[in-house]
Amino acid sequence: MAKAHGKGGSVTFTGLTAGVSSWSLDLSADLAESTDFADGATAVGSSTGIKSRIVGLHDSQATVELFWDSANTAREGDSGSLVLTAASGKTYTFTAIVEKVSLKVAVDGINSGTYSFLANGACVIA
Repeated sequence: MAKAHGKGGSVTFTGLTAGVSSWSLDLSADLAESTDFADGATAVGSSTGIKSRIVGLHDSQATVELFWDSANTAREGDSGSLVLTAASGKTYTFTAIVEKVSLKVAVDGINSGTYSFLANGACVIA
């Protein structure tokens, strides 16, 4: 598997224009257990104990870290198209809502912020 340095990544979202330093993405699916007595049976009266599941709803959530700049105007509750691009060029795009904005100002460091996004639609991977 080829490795890639993260330096070529990017984030696009209205109101986030300056100083993005990293992003992370969590893709998940609800799983409902559907195990019954017949699942995993290897012979009459015995079972391997294997559970079975079915996939339900999918979800996406992202976190973007940045160096705080007054050009960044996105706020909690804002909605728009979020495009996360990896250094490899692979993109993850979905309509997202800003769930939370956290800012950190330190006397001995660079002002920073963290934006948490929740999907409001399917994630398209290209």
